[in-house]
Amino acid sequence: MTVAPDNRVDERHRDRPAWFSLGALFVLVLLLALVVRAPASVALAGAERWAGLPDTITWERVHGSLWQGSVEGVQSPVGPLGQLRWDVRPGELLRGGLGADILWTPPGGGELRGALRLGLDSVQLSGLEGALPAAALHQWDTGIPLVLDGRLQTSGLHLRIHRDGTVEQAAGRVNWQEAAAGLPRPLPLGEQRATLREEDQRLGIDLDAAPDAELGITGTIRLDLRTDPPGMDARVVLDPRAHADAAIQRLLENNLRRDDQGRYLWTAGSAP
Repeated sequence: MTVAPDNRVDERHRDRPAWFSLGALFVLVLLLALVVRAPASVALAGAERWAGLPDTITWERVHGSLWQGSVEGVQSPVGPLGQLRWDVRPGELLRGGLGADILWTPPGGGELRGALRLGLDSVQLSGLEGALPAAALHQWDTGIPLVLDGRLQTSGLHLRIHRDGTVEQAAGRVNWQEAAAGLPRPLPLGEQRATLREEDQRLGIDLDAAPDAELGITGTIRLDLRTDPPGMDARVVLDPRAHADAAIQRLLENNLRRDDQGRYLWTAGSAP
């Protein structure tokens, strides 16, 4: 039995889609394998070139892959940031973003861990937990003129900020345990607390103190991240308790004014 030439041509045409699909699948798997095994240094180089990562953010060493790795010796305009580890969440790609579990270890000690999600127009941090020594703030350009001591403990921090600096979501708390601050030596203040929230597209920080704290602190700080540098409004009342070190009252007396009730008042921006 012979097969007509026209029939052989039809068979080749029918087989071509199958071979083409198999070849395309092979190329896709190969590319995926290359991406999965791509060194983390390639990812950071791409972020630096195409994602607009500022030249002022630098690093010394990179380890691991695009999906799971770390970077050491990170430097920023505010100071050294230490080490950052990440473990990418592939499921976030299906939602149109890039997500990863992160672990940040600053050079001053302590660590923070949580989840980071990069969307098309926003950055989100969620479930941020951990602790840092308050003295670690001295290695960054925070503008704090006091010597700090104690421990900063974060609980359930959640923050979502758009590319233009608009704050969409903010929640969670930071406890300053065994807080101490002052010049030339830190004075005991007692436990201080800060609660995050969103207010008129700004970051609101509500302050309060534990009932047995040496220094009662109440008030609100509002940061507008849409401006450079960020705008700030603040109205904070400081009330030394009877068991507080006398040096605390002298420090406040020399630097702040009193309100009608004899408490010390610190304001910034347009706050009354």
